[in-house]
Amino acid sequence: MCTFFYTQADGRALGSLARSANYIGLVSMDNAWSDHLQAMVNLQENVYLRKYQELNPADEYKREALEMFEGLLDKMRLNTIFSLWQSLNPAVEPAPVA
Repeated sequence: MCTFFYTQADGRALGSLARSANYIGLVSMDNAWSDHLQAMVNLQENVYLRKYQELNPADEYKREALEMFEGLLDKMRLNTIFSLWQSLNPAVEPAPVA
């Protein structure tokens, strides 16, 4: 029986890359979402200072919240791709110096 269809060139089982990518994606999204929620709490606490600048706090909150959400999506994508790339390219240990 040919094992070509059951394993990849590096010996990992087929589908393990997809499972790893899904796991890495979920962890990256979870971490980024937790950071985003904390940033939203900080924004909510600080947006009322904008009324001293004669700005509408509600409008400023909406504008900054949208910017933060767009940044969240970019951060999720970047972290997922970077983490997946790191998992596929293990660090090479330096050769011992004689």
